[in-house]
This record gives sequence, C-alpha cells and structure tokens, in this order.
Amino acid sequence: MRVYSLHIETSTTLCSVALGINDQCQDVLEVDDGEFHSERLHLMIEELFRRNSFEKRNLDFISVSNGPGSYTGLRIGAATAKTIAYVLNIPLISISSLQTQVYAFLNKNTLNKKHIASIMPARGKKIYLGIYDIHGKEILSPQGLVVNKESLNYLIEQYTDMLFIGKNVENALKDFEGLTYQHFVNYSSQFMIQEAYSKYISSQIENLIYFEPLYI
Repeated sequence: MRVYSLHIETSTTLCSVALGINDQCQDVLEVDDGEFHSERLHLMIEELFRRNSFEKRNLDFISVSNGPGSYTGLRIGAATAKTIAYVLNIPLISISSLQTQVYAFLNKNTLNKKHIASIMPARGKKIYLGIYDIHGKEILSPQGLVVNKESLNYLIEQYTDMLFIGKNVENALKDFEGLTYQHFVNYSSQFMIQEAYSKYISSQIENLIYFEPLYI
C-alpha cells in the first residue's frame, strides 16, 4: 500500500516542498527566495503536484517544519500545512528543522561519532540545539542554549563523542577547545520524509488547533 505525503520546510530562506511515497522522496522543488515564502509556497506546491500528475486529494498526510527558525517563514509554512490538513481531513506531522539537517548530513557523510548535535544560530551567544544518534533519531529535543563553558561541558559529559553541525558552527564554538564541528547547512524538505513517515505509522500527529512552531 502506498502512502502519499506532502512536506513543507520554510524555517530559513529556503522554501522547499517535497512529495513522498512511503519513506522515499518522489520529487522536491525548492527556491532560496529570502523573504518571499508567502508569494511562492502555494505556487510551488501546485507545480510539484502538476509535474508529478498528482491530485491533492490523494494525500495521506502532510508534514511541516516546527522550527527552530524564522518567525515569518515558519508561520507561513505552518498556516499552509494546517489549512491543507484541515481541508483534506488528513494528519499533520511536525519535524524539527534541526533533525532535517541531521538527515541531510547523514545522507552525504559517514558519521564516525556516537552523537550529532545540530545547531542553528540565534541572537547573541544563544543557539538552538538538538542531539541525535547516528541514525538521525532524536535524543535531546531542540532547545535554546546560551553558549558558555558550563553549558558545553554539561553537554559533552552527558553526550560523549559528539560532532556539532550547523550554520557558522565554527563561530559559535570557536572559543572552546576539544570540540569537533563541521559547517553544514541543509534544510531541504526531502530529508523530512523518512522521519515523517515513521511518525505517521506510529500515529505521532499534531493537534491542528494548538500546533505552533518553535520560533527564533
């Protein structure tokens, strides 16, 4: 039995939509459009369906990024996903942008560490961080963290043998010794599909009324 899904990632300047079949990506469409998600997102979804000869009514579920990320981008993505889910009466599933980044990293790299910390810069010395295993599964849910010696030492003690990845990660961690990090940025919606399908199978769905993303 085939399960069809739509995936929306708008947490950064990248506007990305993907069509999934079970846990595989059928097609992905994306534009790094800066602040214009509101103008492009609906058109991109329609184009994605058109070029795959797919009818929206055949969707089984929809997933959307729950952040962290841009307030405007996440709000637009969430509003669109919630509307489609409501109209079609299908489940809404949320995926952390930090976890999407991990799946993208693992798709292109072999991890020789026990843990992977996915980060996104915030204001000042604050970052958002989530910790995942070598298969991309969540160990520590995304949360804000003020970068200092105490907070990093605690993480290293709790989650040994860890690689930090993310945008400008070298700047966030440059004052701390003994950390392994790699600049990596990829929030493509195609890397939401595996985790979203797993959540769909296990009925980990969001409440359409109360769902809100994690804004920076």
